Amino acid sequence: MSKKGWIILLIVVLIVVGGFFYFLTANHIEGVVYDSKTGKALSGARVTINKLTELETDKDGKFRAFSPPVKKVIRVEKPGYKTFEETFPSKFGLQVIEIPLEPFTFSELVENFKERASTLKSYNAKYSIESEADGKKDTFSIQLSYTLGKGIHFVSEEEGENTSFTEVYILKDYVYLRDGKDKEFKKIEKEESENIPILRLSDMMDFFIMKAEPSSFSFLKEATFGDEKCAVFKIQWEDVFSKSSGFVYLGEESGIIRKISVVDKGFNEEGETVTTEVNFVLEDLNKPVEINPPS
Repeated sequence: MSKKGWIILLIVVLIVVGGFFYFLTANHIEGVVYDSKTGKALSGARVTINKLTELETDKDGKFRAFSPPVKKVIRVEKPGYKTFEETFPSKFGLQVIEIPLEPFTFSELVENFKERASTLKSYNAKYSIESEADGKKDTFSIQLSYTLGKGIHFVSEEEGENTSFTEVYILKDYVYLRDGKDKEFKKIEKEESENIPILRLSDMMDFFIMKAEPSSFSFLKEATFGDEKCAVFKIQWEDVFSKSSGFVYLGEESGIIRKISVVDKGFNEEGETVTTEVNFVLEDLNKPVEINPPS
């Protein structure tokens, strides 16, 4: 090949390589994902482009990916938020987009919790209410353990103006019941146990929704609860008679509410200041849970 031919070949190669390099570097999509209510950037949101490219937003809620000039179906998911999916038009060069994620309402999370909780194979749950008015304290607590195919262990206890204690084992064929710490268990046939009062896991959420939709419910931060990474939300209720505030921990993998802690301050019918602390904790999801009935 002549010198002129080599020069022409070199120019063609440079054009091809340069064009390919430009194609790779110029055709990108950059985006930022944020909370549609608060405007806060959301880290750790999962972004899928045309069902092929998967990535997560960084600490500033941003993502960047190579994207050829074709239509793009972008899907964004994050626990506590409604899934975003939209088709963006073809564009050559750099494409910059903003994606607002709409958070679920607290009531929507509770309803989702009830549906998901019914699929759990095992768990330990704790629920407690402690109220203080005019120096007098009242406490109520529940412990609930469940293993699919084995049974339920339920304990409720109340102290204060009213005192009570109930412990129940619900097994395949029998129920063991006692209504006092110092009493013996009674063995009851399963079909005769329908009237025994037991709060199910989904029932434990009723206190948190009886005050209607919160006046404020927003993503706060990410944290770890037990062995699961959680999205933490701040929750508030406020009306003429009381004010409540607390935190909700939503599991990022399970999508289940793992913890709620709320403090309520208000007035009772006698005009006394009442402080009530309510806590709910759900642990050991789908892990071995011991349920050992009385011998």
